[in-house]
Amino acid sequence: MRSWRVVGLGLVALVSAAWTRPVRADERAADEAARVAGVSRPVRYSGDTGRDALNVFLFVPRHVVKFLFWGASVAIGVIEKQPIVPRAQEVVSSHGGRFAILPTLFAETGSPFDVGARMIVDFGAVATGLRVGFGGIHYFEIEPRVAFQLDVPVRSVLAFEGLYKVDNNRVYGGVGQDPASDRRNHFQPLRAGASGHYLEERARWIGSYAVRLHHDFEVLLSGSLDRRTVSDSVGADEDALSRVFVPGSVPGAFESRRTVYAESAGCLDTRATRGRPSSGFLAEGYAGTGHEIDGHGSVFVRAGGRAAAYIPLYRKTNILSPKLVLDGIAQAGTVPISFNELAGEPDFRGYDERRDHLSLVASLDYRWLIVEHVGASLFFDTQVVAAGFDAFDFGALRWVGGVGLDLHSDDLVLGQLSLAAGNGGLRLVFERGVSNGYGDRQHRD
Repeated sequence: MRSWRVVGLGLVALVSAAWTRPVRADERAADEAARVAGVSRPVRYSGDTGRDALNVFLFVPRHVVKFLFWGASVAIGVIEKQPIVPRAQEVVSSHGGRFAILPTLFAETGSPFDVGARMIVDFGAVATGLRVGFGGIHYFEIEPRVAFQLDVPVRSVLAFEGLYKVDNNRVYGGVGQDPASDRRNHFQPLRAGASGHYLEERARWIGSYAVRLHHDFEVLLSGSLDRRTVSDSVGADEDALSRVFVPGSVPGAFESRRTVYAESAGCLDTRATRGRPSSGFLAEGYAGTGHEIDGHGSVFVRAGGRAAAYIPLYRKTNILSPKLVLDGIAQAGTVPISFNELAGEPDFRGYDERRDHLSLVASLDYRWLIVEHVGASLFFDTQVVAAGFDAFDFGALRWVGGVGLDLHSDDLVLGQLSLAAGNGGLRLVFERGVSNGYGDRQHRD
């Protein structure tokens, strides 16, 4: 029995010897280094100093992205892009419905910090929402909305929405690209070129019907009743509207006007996704007519649109996008149009301070995907307004360039941070929430 044990031990020794090799010098040195007592430090490489400096520089953007992600998942996939009619593969109808509350934030250079929340309830065929924002006693808004999704005879959406908003931070600098030299403006003595600050109390109701006639094409029919009351900004003092312009020279100021407006809009969008960078082409157009009631009797006609190409570079999610936006309004009677109905420049990422009968904005964007649901962009905008097509002064263009960071789902931009600088100054915008993203005039003014 003992002899068998000896034989077994011998076999084990032979197998061990066959699978064991001598220890190399570098392995012996590594083993000895591992047993050295003292302070353990991570290995440093030649590029670590630059990497550490970059980490410090990216500290704020990284935490901004982290904050943008917080709570965003409750909005991804929820039908909140009304009045846009969802494509067939975009429709979400969760069993038993869906309820979510999405925090909203908006901060802009020179404006109060607006915080709020958007409540969304989705029952499949019916979606309701309530958005509340608060930036102070004289800066708040409430926006309820209900939308019904219809599938007969074609896919469509019937929506009703309201808005009540008090904004103490509105600015009017006069009409024209250079208001100080435009003879249509009547400034107070020694105030030429200054901007007047005013408070606007607004109540608006919109009913709309949107129908998707094709996978890439939809039509929106809408009507609205809008009441605006304008007064001097609280605390504006010498910069108040009445201190900058001669009383009675600004149509619609210091009074309440109600306007009935009807509009038709169309949108052709061949992109596979509206939020995530993707290639395609966008063309939108709208036309409408409005009538001011309450005895003022101003009648006007609006028309405009925007066109953009989305061209992939290097990767399919690296998109170069040139865009052109034109907005116009024409007086159809003898009563002047209210100053706050004139065409502005909502697509211009500098300060929206110019108004006139025509507005033209041209832009070039380069946007790419950093990680899933997070994009970055470089952009450059130019802007000009005029009383007519023959009055455009392209030598007085306002321009702005900047960088942006956004959080998105496939079809929605859920939050964005942008920094822009141009001949109008520096502008920083931080916004978190769900945007409408439609090119009609009802929602862009």
